[in-house]
Parts: sequence; structure tokens; C-alpha cells
Amino acid sequence: MSITNEFKDLIEEMDSKVYDYSTLEKFIKKLYHFRGLYYDDKFEKVIEYIQYELQFLSFEFREGKLNPFIKNHDNDVFPDVASFDEEIIQYLKVRYKTTTNFFFKVLYSFILLNLYRSPKCLNLFLEGCVNLVSFFRENFSKNSGIKWYIVKDVLITSCIFCISNNYSFDLIKFELINLIHTDSIEGINYIKEDLINFMLSQKKFLKLMILKEFQKFV
Repeated sequence: MSITNEFKDLIEEMDSKVYDYSTLEKFIKKLYHFRGLYYDDKFEKVIEYIQYELQFLSFEFREGKLNPFIKNHDNDVFPDVASFDEEIIQYLKVRYKTTTNFFFKVLYSFILLNLYRSPKCLNLFLEGCVNLVSFFRENFSKNSGIKWYIVKDVLITSCIFCISNNYSFDLIKFELINLIHTDSIEGINYIKEDLINFMLSQKKFLKLMILKEFQKFV
């Protein structure tokens, strides 16, 4: 099997399996291992693609921002979207279009949103967040509480990002509120607690929370 086919197989496996942080970490290690096996000039293009993948996966959703995993004492960060050239951006766009993984759809669209801050990218990101929640409801409602930490981080980050930039995010607000009221998903009480605490800290949620509670008695 050629290195190109091996790389494609690894990406397909990653797209089909990464829906929690522990699995994500395993595939980051696989990519580093794969890069080490083929670090040679004749494999330059595939190695370049592996580097792109590692950069994308080295971001995390935190407090409304796309945070890099690595930050040193000089405030240098890795990765840094400001350093992305046209080639990595084009690769990112292709990955967004071709991936079947709902979490990656959200991750890639959030990177694009941080690059362009356009209404189109914002819509892709928010739609991706809603689709991710729907996918988790359909596939991870039994004994999968730990997987939902990704959803929690994505929802809180999307809310803070929209609030900070004065964007509308009604769909995300209602997804978040519906999630804390659901009793059909096992093992997410800790996540619900984090979501409730976040919502209580945001005035934009209070009216909606009161309305939702009132509807129970109507």
C-alpha cells in the first residue's frame, strides 16, 4: 500500500471514530507516528498534509475562542491561524467539505470563522453545532456521558463567541436549554451542571430559562 493510500485510510478512520477527547488524542498520536515513519523528501506533500491535520487538531474550544494547545512564556502560540497561508487554507476548505465527522465540521468551520469572520462562515459554524448535538442525541444517548464533554465545550464556546461579537445565536441558545431539560440521555448530569452555571452567568439566557420553566405548567 502506498503512503498516499495509508494516509487516506488514516483520515477516513479518524473521521469515523473521533467523537470524544480520548479518541482525538489517540489519533493525534497516530498522526505523529505516521509522520515519523515517512519523514523523507520524497513524501514531502503527504507529510505536509499530516502537518496540516496536526495543526487543526491542536486547537481547542475554550471560553469563546479557538485556543492553541501550546503557548510559551513569550506568548508565541502553536498553531496560529494568522500564520496560515493559502495552501493550508485551501486544504482546510477541502477537509470541511469532505469530512463526514460532525465534530470536525464544527472545528473546521470555527477555524474558517476565525480566519474570515464572514456571515457565511458563522452560519456554517452555528449549523454545525446544531447538527453535532442532533448527531449525539441519535447516537450517544446511552452510557456515553463522557463523550458529551465535546458538545458542552462546543456549545459554550459558540455562545460566548456570539455574545462577544454581538452575533445572533437563537438556535444555539435553544439547543443548550433543551439539553439541560432532557432526561433521555444517560450520564450527563455533570455536563448539565456546567451548562446551567454558564447560562446563569449570561443575562441573555435568563429570560429564555424562565419561559421554558413556565411552559411546563401551561
